[in-house]
Amino acid sequence: TTSSHDGNGNRANNNDINKNNNNNAIAKAGETLGTSLLYLFFATAGAPGWRLKDSIQQSFPPIASFLVVLYGVHGAVLWGTKKMVDYACATKKDAASADDDDIEEKSFWRNVV
Repeated sequence: TTSSHDGNGNRANNNDINKNNNNNAIAKAGETLGTSLLYLFFATAGAPGWRLKDSIQQSFPPIASFLVVLYGVHGAVLWGTKKMVDYACATKKDAASADDDDIEEKSFWRNVV
């Protein structure tokens, strides 16, 4: 087989180049087919939605209330966790002997929060 450069200064033989071209063609065809089938799925999944319009409108207030409570509690837990980590880091900072391990632990927990 013959060799050529792949543009990055590396040598590639023609069989590798042909494989890449075939894989690229297959990927493009797969992407087009997959996108088309995804659009078909969404169109058919949403089709009965007009008949369910009243039911969806009636169920929206309870679902919206649930989501507000869910995200509110989630935010409160995250906020409380951050406050506790900040308090723990401030307490450790006040300790007289802060070594490198403590500093790394503080930065780790602050990044987590």
